[in-house]
Amino acid sequence: MSPTDSEQNDPDSPKDFCLLCIGDDVEFRETLKAIASERKRFRLALADSVEEAADSGMLHKCDAVVVDSRGTPDAAVRYLMGASAAKFIRPSVFITDIGVSELEMEFEVVTDLDKIDDAIERSVARAEMEHTLAESEKMYRDLFEKSGDAIFIHRPGGRFFAVNNEACVSLGYTREELLRMSPEGVNDPNSSAMVGERTSRLLKEGEMKFEVFHVRKDGSAFPVEVKLRMFDHMGGPAIISTVRDITERKRAEEAIVHANSKLGLLGAITRHDISNKLVAIYGYLEALKENGDATLRKRYVEKALEAAAVIAEQVRFAGDYQKAGTSEPVWVDIAAVVENASAGFEALTITISPELKGLQIHADPMLERVFWNLMDNAQRHGDGATKMTFSAERRGSSLIMVVEDDGVGILDEEKERIFEAGYGRHTGMGLFLIKEILGITGIAILENGGPGQGARFEIAVPQGKYRMAG
Repeated sequence: MSPTDSEQNDPDSPKDFCLLCIGDDVEFRETLKAIASERKRFRLALADSVEEAADSGMLHKCDAVVVDSRGTPDAAVRYLMGASAAKFIRPSVFITDIGVSELEMEFEVVTDLDKIDDAIERSVARAEMEHTLAESEKMYRDLFEKSGDAIFIHRPGGRFFAVNNEACVSLGYTREELLRMSPEGVNDPNSSAMVGERTSRLLKEGEMKFEVFHVRKDGSAFPVEVKLRMFDHMGGPAIISTVRDITERKRAEEAIVHANSKLGLLGAITRHDISNKLVAIYGYLEALKENGDATLRKRYVEKALEAAAVIAEQVRFAGDYQKAGTSEPVWVDIAAVVENASAGFEALTITISPELKGLQIHADPMLERVFWNLMDNAQRHGDGATKMTFSAERRGSSLIMVVEDDGVGILDEEKERIFEAGYGRHTGMGLFLIKEILGITGIAILENGGPGQGARFEIAVPQGKYRMAG
């Protein structure tokens, strides 16, 4: 190879199209150089033999190949064998002085060097078309694999024959496992029963959208939005399913519904209870103006103050209720929270059992208000309650916190209603607020004490929502 040849022999130069020329004939090379110089976007790479082209890596860097097999008839065969072994397929032109009919189906074959220009143009066109197709395939493959949504492709009534990486990640299966499954295998049982019906509708309408639950390999379910479209694949109908996890969207929707419910309740409480108490206060004040009896005037003042205290309690409840659920749940130390809540109750003796030491539960940051309200409830309605005991026990996978007092207890007919908003004496909101705060993290509460034996509240904490510190 001459120095002049080597200067042109850089397949990594910035021009658009690399043409690899294999052969050492001077006329052949000069002709190819002339062709390349006329086409400024060409870069020319030269190799004396097929072996040199393979060893140098030029085969993989070029877009089209011209092989001079004149005088060396086996050059074309050696090229084809080497290209096959290297998994290299490029548009190729063979110059030969003998018939190579078996090659004419796949490659350009010319017997006259003067005709090579047109053959190269056709090879370049084929190379550019193949490059465009390869780029398009790569783009769609990237879109398929890098999509943030799970994508499944299957025949109507058949198994998946293509799934993307997000589908595997979202469901916890390997690609090989999913390709042995069908839509029924990833839907929850209720949704699976409707696959046939949806497929029939899809065949008529061409596309559809719906929401279902998908089931992961570990058995856990999550809500998804599914978009189905029909398309033709290799002459037959196929279905592409684009699946989006809508867990967060559902949580947001539920949060909005819950917030609206809370706002409605707060509005009703404010309008109804506070308005009634204000009417009472106005009535007592009017009575004070018209009555000079000192005993009655004192009684009217006391009643007005009681009504004002109820209003203050309602306002405080509104503030607490508004804050409940607005912060992320946290791990709360139960013994510390009970001690903090009890600081203002000198009339009650609070006993914390040893099993609560180090116990933590995952709850709303307002959990202290739960225990404060339980203590306040015992003091207000326990009719002589002097002590409260806080303990815990395990039942199955749940932890039961037990809060007991030594008051008069709660009548059987009232046990279910005491947690309703507005039920009971005073504001009737304390136990309702307790239930709301605990319910944010799936914790339940009930009262099962015996009448005359004191109130006994059981707070059921599900598995995963409690732990021991350390």
